[in-house]
Amino acid sequence: MKITCILENNACMEGLHCRHGLSLLAETAKHKILSDFGPDESFVENAAALGIDLAGADMAVLSHGHHDHGDGIAAFFAVNEKAPLYAAESAFEPHFAHHPSKDGPEYIGVAGAEDIEKMERVNKVSGTLKIDDEVVLFSEISGKELVSETNGVLKEMKDGALVTDSFRHEQNMALFEGDKAVLIAGCAHAGIVNIMERFIELFGKAPDVAVSGFHLTAPGGAAGYSKVTQALGERLKTYGTKFYTCHCTGEAAYDVLKDIMGSRLEYFSGGTVIEI
Repeated sequence: MKITCILENNACMEGLHCRHGLSLLAETAKHKILSDFGPDESFVENAAALGIDLAGADMAVLSHGHHDHGDGIAAFFAVNEKAPLYAAESAFEPHFAHHPSKDGPEYIGVAGAEDIEKMERVNKVSGTLKIDDEVVLFSEISGKELVSETNGVLKEMKDGALVTDSFRHEQNMALFEGDKAVLIAGCAHAGIVNIMERFIELFGKAPDVAVSGFHLTAPGGAAGYSKVTQALGERLKTYGTKFYTCHCTGEAAYDVLKDIMGSRLEYFSGGTVIEI
């Protein structure tokens, strides 16, 4: 199995765009799966620079309904005419960020969501969906352990009013090949520990590798590492998993986690390739 970071906030090589967002390509024996699309078309240019033919992807997955993961969907559809897109049922509903320093809420949902969700190639997922022996999508995260306080600025619309986001629109992907199991979890708004525990509940063991942002830093500079990160690092060490983190974890939080987790944690910047 091979996972390539096409786009992220940073890059490990020259010539790649860096954006606040995320796009990955997971390659298994049977599939080439694009996971997330970044905030614009930059991931398409990065893919070309990395020698990745996005037209060859046979599946696409949206981790959750925020613009920094979904605004590149139209660009993907322009270069790939066949791959089905799997998204949580509420991924295309309106989502907002309301920072105390700003006058009002900012729309952070997927651009063109109303048109995208009507397309035949878009599949809405509820709960757990086993696509085949290699790919399972899952949500329904009930745990509340070590959830980042930066979630507090994120909102959804309910009965005409903005309320704290429940992250019903977030889903995770489990990949299996041979004796290896991998978790790809987007931003892990529901909390990476809680997602890990759900993975164990569903599949009987922790993943060998987990790739995810931990959402310890929010756009605008709100940081959650002061209260959560040290405890999170200690908790993640209890799994036998190698973690690759990126995007919304934030560099300051990553440094704290790295000191605690050592070789169990690496940064997954644009252009990085994991061979599993």
